[in-house]
Amino acid sequence: MKRAEVIIKLFADDEKLYAEIVNDCDAAKLQYALNLLSEWAEIWQLSVSIDKCCTLATWSKPLSAPVDFSIGGNVLSHVSSCRDLGVVVSHDLKPTNHIRQMVAKAHQRANAILHSFVSRDTEVLLRAFIVCLTIIRTIDYSYHGLFVPRLDHLYHGLFVP
Repeated sequence: MKRAEVIIKLFADDEKLYAEIVNDCDAAKLQYALNLLSEWAEIWQLSVSIDKCCTLATWSKPLSAPVDFSIGGNVLSHVSSCRDLGVVVSHDLKPTNHIRQMVAKAHQRANAILHSFVSRDTEVLLRAFIVCLTIIRTIDYSYHGLFVPRLDHLYHGLFVP
C-alpha cells in the first residue's frame, strides 16, 4: 500500500483504506490500492464482502464530479454516513448522527424496561429511568469516547417521551 501512497488500517477482519484526494492522480492511487487489495484477497482465497464496502467522502465542498471506485469490477456505493466498529461516521465527521441513533436505542430500551415493570409508581419509574440514562451515558462514553458536554442537548432527547 505504500506504493499506492494510501493509508490502510486493519482491525480483525475489517480494513479501511483512505487517502487525500485532490486530483485525478490521487483517485487513481486509491483505485490502485483497491486493486492490490482485491488481488491479495484472491491469492489468499478470501472473499471481499462488496455489500459491506462503500466510499465515504469527508469534505466540506464536494468535488465537481464524484469518483467511482471499484473492487474486483464491482462499483462501490457512495454514502453520506456509515457504521464503523459500532460508531456512525458521517461525511462532516460530527457525532450528531451517532448520538441520535444512541438516543433512539435508549428510547427503545427505556420503553422495554417500562413495559416490564408491574408497578406504575412514577417515583420508582423515574428512578429506574435515571439509572438507565446513567448506564447509557457511561457505556457511550467509555466505549466510544464520544460524549461531549457541549452536545449534551442531544441527550436531552432522552427526557422527551
